[in-house]
Amino acid sequence: MSVRFVSLLCLIASFECASVRPPQDQNTDDFDEEGYHPSSKTLRSLHSSDTHGPVLPNPWIQTNWIELAKSELQKAKDVTENVKVKKAKNVIFFIGDGMGVSTLASARLYNAETKNLRQTDIYLAWERMPHVALSRTYNVDRSTPDSAGTATAYLCGVKANYETIGVSDKVAFDNCTAIKGNEVRSIAKESIALGKWTGVVTTTRITHASPAGAYAHVANRDWEAEVPSDVKNHEQCDDIAKQLITDPENKRTRVILGGGYSMFLPVNDTASGLRQDGRNLIEEWKAMRDAQRERHKFVQNFTEFAAVDPDYVDYLLGLFSPDHMDYEADRVKRSPPQQPSLTEMTEKAIRLLRRSPNGYFLFVEGGRIDHSHHESHAYRALTDTIALSDAVQKAVEMTKQDDDTLIVVSADHSHVFTFGGYATFARSVLDLSDGAVTKDGKPFLQLNYANGPSYPDHRMINETEVPRKNLTGEDVTDTEFRQDTGIYMKSETHGGEDVAIFATGPMSHLFHGNHEQNYIAHVIMYASCVGAYRDEAHCSTTSPATSSFRLPWKHFLPFVISVGMATARLPGAY
Repeated sequence: MSVRFVSLLCLIASFECASVRPPQDQNTDDFDEEGYHPSSKTLRSLHSSDTHGPVLPNPWIQTNWIELAKSELQKAKDVTENVKVKKAKNVIFFIGDGMGVSTLASARLYNAETKNLRQTDIYLAWERMPHVALSRTYNVDRSTPDSAGTATAYLCGVKANYETIGVSDKVAFDNCTAIKGNEVRSIAKESIALGKWTGVVTTTRITHASPAGAYAHVANRDWEAEVPSDVKNHEQCDDIAKQLITDPENKRTRVILGGGYSMFLPVNDTASGLRQDGRNLIEEWKAMRDAQRERHKFVQNFTEFAAVDPDYVDYLLGLFSPDHMDYEADRVKRSPPQQPSLTEMTEKAIRLLRRSPNGYFLFVEGGRIDHSHHESHAYRALTDTIALSDAVQKAVEMTKQDDDTLIVVSADHSHVFTFGGYATFARSVLDLSDGAVTKDGKPFLQLNYANGPSYPDHRMINETEVPRKNLTGEDVTDTEFRQDTGIYMKSETHGGEDVAIFATGPMSHLFHGNHEQNYIAHVIMYASCVGAYRDEAHCSTTSPATSSFRLPWKHFLPFVISVGMATARLPGAY
């Protein structure tokens, strides 16, 4: 293809690109002596440029860094001197699906921008928690994981194969026959077995991979409404929705809130139904509750949800959309509101579950962070991350008077999402960088993806590759704008790096280093005295509330031994 033709295409699309020839090396004055960072001359030029978005106030001006560090040090000393080694009567476990460290860092800044936060207030809710660790996320058979195998790890305590849920690594993808005898039990099921109340809350379909890890056993995460007839011995396996409603233990799940009611309805009964077996599982759930004379509510929209008084309802099922629930950025645009927020669902779930005399386990997922990243849409990913932070903050506030609630926040995996470019705080994190120059002389974004579907937005015209689009003058902070990507793919991929764990409450100090992801489930079960850990010494009601951290092995050694013994007893463990 001729240079002239491609240049003409660029002109037609207003791509300010005069030539497709590779750019010449930049002037060496653009960089410092080592050639790694922009020079002072370049920075002065960039900062005086008016080609970027609105100027924001710098939140760190006049910060007393010494006093800030001393304050953080005192908080750390207070934590280590008062470690809670008592039983966690209640557990609230939050997962930000796809919420890698780059998402945390950029969402933190965007949250500060939108709420005009300064200095010591620039935190997401979990970043104030006293105990932090890292989680290794890979599946047994993949170096970069999916959300099914990771859910099995952090909810059931063993790592599993790609796209399998609630089964050991002896079950390969799509192998229905291998499931029986290789099921692994989740924190939720072990909690139910000891009389605790449980709940599952998500912004995705309630049958999606992450929430399904709390209650289902399948060899394929896509078996949400049926097990396809071409699967060998398919009649021996139940789909995810059916397991949620009909499994004897799952029937005792007190709170179920999310999207995806199409998975529970028959195809011949409603336009949105996807079940081929003709069953209406929602009606079956209601009939079951009626037969047991249990106080229950099924709700489908915000109005019905808001009317529920959790003091007078023992079982709550809310399915607010045929598919996933709305992105937070889209949900807030609807007036009147059509769906509850993640914070509202979390609050109502806690209000219902805290009535349990034996304690509770609540799993909450901010599931659409992941979907936003898959679409190369950083704005929606950041707003959904902030929505999760708001839900965590609500949970912290509701339980701050307790000393027996463990709260854990983590992610199942990361994404190939990057944040960088030396930008000043005068620019929104969604804006172009004002801190560096490029080889082609065009401005670039602070947030980018290594691969993804938005490649044509920046690098193609009529399915033909062209030089990178010049974003000068474009509103890159628009809510519909998609970030640049390096490799063209239908869907952006997960990342394989470790993700963070944050925790507060009883036994939260057991998150202390770099852990395999399945370790999370063991800490939660140990802390709450369920499953293989029900008879641990701290499970006695006479255990002391706190103990000095000056003899750490006094607290760690029994747990390390217990984890080893419990893991040895799990199916598929070696």
